[in-house]
Amino acid sequence: MKERKTDFQKLVILSLGTGAPDEKDRLEVGDGEWGVADWVWQDDESHPLLDVLMSAADEMTEMYISNIFQYTGLERNYTRLQANLTLKDSAMDDSGQKNLENLQKIGQDLAKNNDTKLEDLARRLIEIRKAR
Repeated sequence: MKERKTDFQKLVILSLGTGAPDEKDRLEVGDGEWGVADWVWQDDESHPLLDVLMSAADEMTEMYISNIFQYTGLERNYTRLQANLTLKDSAMDDSGQKNLENLQKIGQDLAKNNDTKLEDLARRLIEIRKAR
């Protein structure tokens, strides 16, 4: 089968992150203070091991895609939006009405705070559409 090459000039990506922890929620681990159970579950109901693994995968994917677009000179074709979340906001097992409303507000604020990026993205899409 013949390999098809991707034409990155025709590819525009809006990458919406699932949220990153605030700096104040960063993990601090003393030398040898945590055992296996501490990495799995903390008293504040956080899950440090899961958080580290999920954020690492997210960060590596973002870095990889961002580098591809920078390397090809098409930085304008890649837009990344990521909200900062507290540990409580990022709880994946809280589907309560209050938390869902809070997450919706975080999403609305993210859009408002990035209106310039979103407008640039819309202009880029229009440019590409007109060029067809």
